[in-house]
Amino acid sequence: MKKIIRKALQKIYFFAFHESMASGNVGAFNCVLGDNSKIYSQAIINNPSAIKANITIGKNSHIAGNLTVWANAGKIEIGDSTFIGEGSRVFSAKHIRIGDRVQIAHGCNIFDNNIHSLNSVERHKEYVQNVTGGLVKLFSLKEKDVVIENDAWLGASVIVLKGVTIGKGAIVGAGSVVTKDIPDHTIAVGNPARVIRTIGLSNE
Repeated sequence: MKKIIRKALQKIYFFAFHESMASGNVGAFNCVLGDNSKIYSQAIINNPSAIKANITIGKNSHIAGNLTVWANAGKIEIGDSTFIGEGSRVFSAKHIRIGDRVQIAHGCNIFDNNIHSLNSVERHKEYVQNVTGGLVKLFSLKEKDVVIENDAWLGASVIVLKGVTIGKGAIVGAGSVVTKDIPDHTIAVGNPARVIRTIGLSNE
């Protein structure tokens, strides 16, 4: 009986999850949303953990992208007056912290994990679990925290990989892939992203 109930609940979750993914502004209230912050109609807030504090958004921030935590792991913290553009995805299985006044353009991807196991057999098992019961982490995803400090700016289509810190006021050029830390007040571009110059506090 327990197995039957569990399978029924998994199917309900699976269809609810995919239906909500298609509807746009998913689970807008399944997070902690600060005063005067806005979640746009094209945004997706996917928090299957059902713990609102696992996705927190500060004051005066605007979210047009996708914020996702795993069902049993992950935390996303976004500060005040931060913007996340349309088509950007923030996927957490551990902890992603985005500071105040951060600008994240459209089409960016930020991950604190490998998303899938490196082992092909395990990847298939993950696939089976995902399509039958929702987002459940079965194996190690080699998670490492990601930090994007205050006043940073990520250009369009930037990719930020696990374990990275992007410093205060740093700028990452469009299309760059960030695999290592970017120091405060620098500009980094390329794949992998490399620092090309420093900038002053006034961005001159």
